[in-house]
Amino acid sequence: MKKTLVLLLSLFLMLSLPVFLASCAKKDGSVKLGLGIYSASEGDSSASVIKNGKTTYAHTVAAVLLDREGKILKCKLDVAEVSLSYSADGKYVPESEYKTKGELGDAYNMKKGGAKLEWYEQRDAFCKTVEGKTLSDVKALVVGEGKGNDAVTSAGCTIVIDEFVRAIDKAVNNAKPVGVDTSSAITLSISTTASGKNASESEVGNASAKTVATLSVSGSEEKLSEEASFAVNFDAKGILKPDEEKMTKN
Repeated sequence: MKKTLVLLLSLFLMLSLPVFLASCAKKDGSVKLGLGIYSASEGDSSASVIKNGKTTYAHTVAAVLLDREGKILKCKLDVAEVSLSYSADGKYVPESEYKTKGELGDAYNMKKGGAKLEWYEQRDAFCKTVEGKTLSDVKALVVGEGKGNDAVTSAGCTIVIDEFVRAIDKAVNNAKPVGVDTSSAITLSISTTASGKNASESEVGNASAKTVATLSVSGSEEKLSEEASFAVNFDAKGILKPDEEKMTKN
């Protein structure tokens, strides 16, 4: 009886040891976590009597979990399209709220324009496509006019991916080791705040916005954070002063 118990215990240890060692290897710091923001101007305009002036930036955010070889295990992407508005009488016009394209979901209404899939569905298809790929592999997915190659479009992503790739590039280059499992889930959250001051005859008005992206990973208390900000100035007639417009951090 004792021999049987010893044999069973030995067998259990032999079977359990490889799993234990593999689990330890997964958490040895070879897994990396990265977060990056790529910002691009989407245009600006001065105010008129029939329309407010507006300055808009798109902040494309990428979050990645990488293995020891630099391959992407997990990828999250979203875009914060942030506008600052001002009226023809020099007043700052605040937005009621800022939602990312992902948060808008079906309300982004790409299907109404003839697309087969909504923006978030195409985004998700692209994220799935880049899993298992290195940064150089991901860059090779971009073809003419910033769209994806056949592998990307056949997966369901027919939108421009160039800015996705630029954000992933930043995230990979920002990546640092974390003690988590390769199967750990990652969570990306994005928030935008804005404020402004009205113009007068003697003083220009101004408005600014700050977008903060935060990345967390299951099994770890560590979080990564990146931000992008921009500001604009305008006069008492809502005329934009582009020489004083600037990205303050990206």
